[in-house]
Amino acid sequence: MGRCKELVHLSFKVSEGIKMKSDLSKPIDELRQCLNQLIAMNVLIIPELAADKTKDLEKLLMNEISDMDRAIQDAANKIEVLFVILIRKYFKYLYLL
Repeated sequence: MGRCKELVHLSFKVSEGIKMKSDLSKPIDELRQCLNQLIAMNVLIIPELAADKTKDLEKLLMNEISDMDRAIQDAANKIEVLFVILIRKYFKYLYLL
């Protein structure tokens, strides 16, 4: 956050220099350096933020897939139970004939 404050301060300094019609070479160089540092920080930070979001999305996707696997397994177990019940009823019916 210090660089952002410095950028604002240097911007005001350049603005005041323009109003006073003074030499702006040093304030503009300082402003340029500050901007370049912020750009360099941005280049480093943005990929890290994107990587964190990718990790979060990957984790969410894996959780969703895991939940779906459990739901499919539960459904398969219920179908199996229903088949057992159906087979028992069928054989019981055949026995009664």
